[in-house]
Amino acid sequence: MTENNEFSMELDISGTIIYADTHTPTDNELQTCKHIQLSSSYQWNPHNVSFPKSVRCLEDIVHDYRLISVLKSQKCNDIVGRRNDEIIFDLTSAQRRIAVMHTESVSVNNDFLQRNERIDPGFTDVPTLQTFQSKDRHSDVSPQQLSERWGISLKAATATLRRTTQRFLRSAILPLSRRYRMGMMFERKTLRGQWSTDTMDGRCKSLDGNRYAQVFANKSYFLRIYPMDSKKKAGNALRLFCQEFGVPEKLTFDRSKEQTKKGTEFMKQIRTHNIDYHICEPDLHNQNPVEGAIREVRRKCYRIMVRNRVPQKLWDYGMKWVTETSALTFISAGSLDGGIPLTEVTGETPAISEYLDFGFYDRV
Repeated sequence: MTENNEFSMELDISGTIIYADTHTPTDNELQTCKHIQLSSSYQWNPHNVSFPKSVRCLEDIVHDYRLISVLKSQKCNDIVGRRNDEIIFDLTSAQRRIAVMHTESVSVNNDFLQRNERIDPGFTDVPTLQTFQSKDRHSDVSPQQLSERWGISLKAATATLRRTTQRFLRSAILPLSRRYRMGMMFERKTLRGQWSTDTMDGRCKSLDGNRYAQVFANKSYFLRIYPMDSKKKAGNALRLFCQEFGVPEKLTFDRSKEQTKKGTEFMKQIRTHNIDYHICEPDLHNQNPVEGAIREVRRKCYRIMVRNRVPQKLWDYGMKWVTETSALTFISAGSLDGGIPLTEVTGETPAISEYLDFGFYDRV
């Protein structure tokens, strides 16, 4: 709307976004339509703008509501000691109770009203800010909620819930912190197919002191990441991967000295598990498929961290959460013709209960 109220433009709203439908004008519209100057002719300095201050803060309003609640509870003290049958058949008492339930205009006198220190704020009618209240042990997750928490499409969320279990049982995947299978402890399962690995640069030191991460992936879009503070620990990451999931039948990696140099922990694990490996040629990144997977994980983790305002020093936690949820998400691409990547590796129906209640960096 202009200052002289000669022109006003209609605006539309979509959710929280306010916009106006516009299009590129034609030559005829430029000649015949009226021209409106959107920018004001007055000088505007944003540093000199002053906004009115609020007279009362939110804490004062909540305090008044709690005091009013105390007054109403005192009015019902004479009814509490009576029997239920007397209250039901006493019309005068019933009318008094109904009147108490209605909204009453109470004049707040700071001299008369005092805070009752015996009242627990957690049991009042005004809950404390930034709290999560639920009567159930776990919440029922719909495809819409799972799509928003995991950052996946609604179709993929629906298929994921259909092909996984949500019985809220504890996970049985190593490292050993919950229930486990004996076969995963003493036997090394062979992972069929082509696998690849590479060392990813986190671009900053995390809160736990990690700067790098070793990533393992296959053509079924299964990924697993192991953060580490030094590239020399790539062999430890391979050892943990073999303990948790199995020994890759074929493994591809690049010519980094931490992986190919003689006497490194990485090559020791290759010989210990008798892994058939292939070293990529220099500057041929297309020979290592895990580099494309790392690129997609970076993109998804960046979007989630920006949306939830996650500090950059928590990048290793974000990468682990993205790879774990991606392995539990229904995918119909690549060599996996419609299925769960973790099911393709382990052969079991995965349980996603521990990822349903909260998303990444949610308030608990």
